[in-house]
Amino acid sequence: MNQAAGKQELKSERARRTICEATIACLAERGYAETSINRVVETAGVSKGALQHHYPSKEELMASTASYLLERPLRLADLSADGTSKSSVRKRLLAIWDNLTNTEAYLALLEILIAARTDKILHARIAADLKASISEIDDHFLPHYRDLSAAQRNDLLLLMTANRCLMRGLLIEENYGLSKARQRAVLERWLDLVVPAFEHIDPVSADTPTGSAPHRPGEDQT
Repeated sequence: MNQAAGKQELKSERARRTICEATIACLAERGYAETSINRVVETAGVSKGALQHHYPSKEELMASTASYLLERPLRLADLSADGTSKSSVRKRLLAIWDNLTNTEAYLALLEILIAARTDKILHARIAADLKASISEIDDHFLPHYRDLSAAQRNDLLLLMTANRCLMRGLLIEENYGLSKARQRAVLERWLDLVVPAFEHIDPVSADTPTGSAPHRPGEDQT
């Protein structure tokens, strides 16, 4: 790629990012139905022609914005087990809520996911990226559990699915008058209930700091 082509590609990438960020802002504030091409153009500060050069239709814009959101790095703090399994599992689940789910970006994604329930073309466009993103979040937990049987792994993934459903539901409940304080109280109570279930899957591995071999009875711990 020559220098001129490289600069053009960089310019195009910046334009796509600006448009996607504007779409996210509109979705979070206005919802899917009210996020029109014209509204995104106004928010992004670009011409309609520029937007449609990259995204010829609303469906194309929404599918690309969903992919942009789902491909974001999972920006979670280093939450390796460093004490009791209860504190480390709880911290990782809270990090998913605070850093990933309870955000403007996820609210925007949720608008697209709800629209995709009945829009089969949109659903088909985002299905693979959605599956990969869910796997990435689940994989954040798996390194903390070693030597799991197939049944234990399945149980862990079921718990992660239940947690994902609860957290998505909490966002939706805001539309029905759930306050932020009550939302947090529900989340904390949910963690009181679900953390022991995570611990029960493999309590030895869960208690062991990442990178350390699990202690077995009779082994020298010095």
